[in-house]
Amino acid sequence: GPVWKAIAEQAEAKIDRHPPLHLALIAHAFGKVAVRDEAFLCGPLADAALENLSGFREKHLACLLDGFALAGCYREDLFRQAMDAYILLGRIGGRRRQQMMARVAISATLEAPELIAGAPPSWQA
Repeated sequence: GPVWKAIAEQAEAKIDRHPPLHLALIAHAFGKVAVRDEAFLCGPLADAALENLSGFREKHLACLLDGFALAGCYREDLFRQAMDAYILLGRIGGRRRQQMMARVAISATLEAPELIAGAPPSWQA
């Protein structure tokens, strides 16, 4: 709707100033309300997330990936790098985070199986 279009425009105008937490929460918010603004999500938001990937903590990565999965936005470079970063951090978190990451994995397997094909063994652990 028009409200989410305005939010996307405001977020994009300041995309270079958002820290990883904000990027993750923006993605998660769009996903939770099922707004599929691919131009924004798979474009500037994904680009900013990739540029700041080293600043994301486990919880941020889970929110980022879950938001993109809920919005149906699967950008291969972001998905693979964010998954690798999440695994490297080594903490699976509590039940809620585990559920989010399970939703990410299942959604990607069903909606974008090419992302899972050839995945490293670390993704299967």
